Amino acid sequence: MGYIFMTGIHGVGKTTLIRELQKEIKLTAYSISDLIRIAGNNIDTNEKNTGNIIGNQELWKNQLRDIIIEDNTQLLLDGHCCLLDENGNIYEIPHDTFEDTDLNKIILIKNNPEVTVRNLRKRDNKKYELEFIKQFQKCEEECAMKLSEAYHVPLFVYDNVNKYDKLKKFILEK
Repeated sequence: MGYIFMTGIHGVGKTTLIRELQKEIKLTAYSISDLIRIAGNNIDTNEKNTGNIIGNQELWKNQLRDIIIEDNTQLLLDGHCCLLDENGNIYEIPHDTFEDTDLNKIILIKNNPEVTVRNLRKRDNKKYELEFIKQFQKCEEECAMKLSEAYHVPLFVYDNVNKYDKLKKFILEK
């Protein structure tokens, strides 16, 4: 079963965008973090530093195999190409993580780094330096582009509200 991978750094607005899309498109969405929790690793939703990154990738991939969706419904996984490791360093998810997962498309969500800093402070009560968020977003973007090239799947970069209709069309295209 094919899926669309929506990626972007923490606080960029993926969840909000998914909720809006679900009002208009038959879309089943899971966060990769939720799939990891379902598999038994009770990761904290507010903690952005992640331990056992490689082991967690295997957990979500195993859960993905059990997902059943209705006909004419798109499956979307909300996740990251880069994470913060247990020490708070940017860690690029290895591309081979996505092998044998039937990845069909990638959507990269970008935002103004200043807005992302505010979102993270408001949502998680954590303060990140603007330059760090810029670096994190740049890594996420580069990784998404490499992933798209490695698996020969289309990439859509969503960085403002004006592209919303184009995003919906990208999701619905076969």
